[in-house]
Amino acid sequence: MEKARNCQKGATDGFQGTLYLLFGAYPIVYQGQRGWSDGIGSLAFVPIAIGMVFAVAYALLVDNPTYQKKSKAAGGFAAPEERLPPVFIAGVILPIGLFWFAWTNSASIHWLASMAAGIPFGFGMVLFFLGITNYLIGKITFMPG
Repeated sequence: MEKARNCQKGATDGFQGTLYLLFGAYPIVYQGQRGWSDGIGSLAFVPIAIGMVFAVAYALLVDNPTYQKKSKAAGGFAAPEERLPPVFIAGVILPIGLFWFAWTNSASIHWLASMAAGIPFGFGMVLFFLGITNYLIGKITFMPG
């Protein structure tokens, strides 16, 4: 269990650090390079929130019903590893959002292209945190002894 927790901690720290770095990059891109005001530049965070809402909807409408089916098939309790598929999805979607943002944040490219990159980033962040937290809760709950 200690190894799983340490891996989770390292990955969570990395993703959370990336999130905070992005909080610093957005003002540089939208206020510094594009000359937007503080208020207008803050609107660039809205697509991240939209991605987060999509992730919560995915978790409620797709992931949880899938997990419930697996739990019923396993006699009421599914293995904690059954909570990891959203983490795998996040592992693909989140870097796509980061690369997308990095490739489109130039002032010569329309602002909507770089702002839209926040949607997969927010989606991946929430899926990662929900999946890894649910996995650890399941792992701790089913620990022997």
